[in-house]
Amino acid sequence: MKVRNAINTSVVEIDENANLHEAARQMDLHEVRVLAVVSGEGDPVGIVTERELATAAQNSNPGTTPVEDVIPTEITGCYEDVEFSEAVQIMLLMRIRHLPVFNRNNRLIGFLSAQPRNHDIH
Repeated sequence: MKVRNAINTSVVEIDENANLHEAARQMDLHEVRVLAVVSGEGDPVGIVTERELATAAQNSNPGTTPVEDVIPTEITGCYEDVEFSEAVQIMLLMRIRHLPVFNRNNRLIGFLSAQPRNHDIH
């Protein structure tokens, strides 16, 4: 199975200059656990997860700290045509819960997540 068949295609973007409080609000509003962080020009610069927000909020002011201050400097991801098992191996090796998935034009099309949201479980 290709990873494109297992991803959540609900990609919510947030500007890198938005604060942590706004990022948490967007996650809650859209019921997602990860946001795509984009530059002012709309280019992807990283992702931010609920875990990173929680950790950062303990060490900084969520109302003034920009998202760009807490995101990893490199994006680990895969292409949509990669085998699902290979994507899982990347997640295990990198110890990540959310893997950005790109098309061959390098456009973010979704996330492969280790844990579904609660309302996704039937």
